[in-house]
Amino acid sequence: MRSHKMRFSWLLALQLLALALITLSCGRGRSVSQAQSATAVAGTPLPVSQEDPVDVYAMNVDGQPRLLATVSSVPRFSWAPDDDHAALVTDITSRSGRIHVISVKDGTDIVAIDVAGNPTKFAWSPNGDWLAWESASQYDTTLEAMRVDGSDRQELASDSNSWPEQGVVFGWKDDDTLLATVWEQPNSILYEFDLASGTKHEVATQPQASWAEVSRDASRVIFVATGEQQGCSLRGYLYSLWTMDVLDGSLHQVLPDTCQLNSASWSPDGSQIAYGVGASDDTRGTYILDLASGASRKLSSSSTFFDHPQGWSSDGNMILVYRNQCPTQWDCPGPSSELVLVSVRNGDETVISINPSYLLSQDGGYLAFDKSGLQLLQLASGTAQQAMAADPDWRFTLLGWSPDGQWFAFARSRVNSSAGSPTP
Repeated sequence: MRSHKMRFSWLLALQLLALALITLSCGRGRSVSQAQSATAVAGTPLPVSQEDPVDVYAMNVDGQPRLLATVSSVPRFSWAPDDDHAALVTDITSRSGRIHVISVKDGTDIVAIDVAGNPTKFAWSPNGDWLAWESASQYDTTLEAMRVDGSDRQELASDSNSWPEQGVVFGWKDDDTLLATVWEQPNSILYEFDLASGTKHEVATQPQASWAEVSRDASRVIFVATGEQQGCSLRGYLYSLWTMDVLDGSLHQVLPDTCQLNSASWSPDGSQIAYGVGASDDTRGTYILDLASGASRKLSSSSTFFDHPQGWSSDGNMILVYRNQCPTQWDCPGPSSELVLVSVRNGDETVISINPSYLLSQDGGYLAFDKSGLQLLQLASGTAQQAMAADPDWRFTLLGWSPDGQWFAFARSRVNSSAGSPTP
């Protein structure tokens, strides 16, 4: 286990690949050549292979599906803030991919670009004018951005060594300003990229983080910074929890060094942080840190080894926890896991499902998960409903929630068959 770049692999990050390290280009991000520029194909359906087609659907919270596109393989998907557009990646290989910006209403292409590398992360600006992404190949990794119509495509950073791993900052300060961590040895540096003017600004050197998250108002970032192993048991590295003010780059350690600090999540109002500890039987569990007082309280615990807070309900009353189950501290034989809803008030727990794949809506209102078909759960009330029944001939892949929390996208493909899928 590496002390300064330790990553925890949880279910939400399984679809993300390890990224390579970047070095910033100076001044304005380098413009992509005309030969690489986006191809406008407005009003045309996505091209699709006749082999192993995959149907991409959007379903609303009332359980009504809508076919968006049919593609040749399970895509990556990212919904735009206006709820009317989405980025969809097809033709994915280890060295390339094709990013489509589509109309969610009719599934037609607005623009399509080829990417040298495997696009793995996406971030829309708050107004939906910009799309930024990272792409990694065998040889290098790049950070790029473009306007929604494919114009003003910029390469912001590129490097052939190794990019910071999952969990580094990649979000937005405002409609034109991208927040992104760049690894410049020996430090990770948080930068602001002003895409409209093509300038960049160094916010501050950040801790060597194993995990990070931008607050909902984009004013602060929390980091789980990795440390050294001393006096801790199995996997017992020391970690520290930090906040950084985006305005001035000031750093504040908000939690003492802790054995096996797993992950953390902002409360909706930014006043509290939920975090998971997995060091020993008496300490493992989910905790809440009150930033004003600096006091922590243990919210829940079990005989499991890892608790990973994933997010809060929109009203701040429930926390979704992904839990790795281990019979003992030394025995974790296989991928046994469960989703648990934990009450912030009294720590009461509700187990949702065992070994699910899942998507939490951005506002914390709903959870979609694949267990005995597609299930939909309202976090605030705990009310669940079946959105689509299970079928052994079909495979579901959850893709993403719309920003308004009323629609989620999923892909459906036949198991061991090249036949197309009928409308649900």
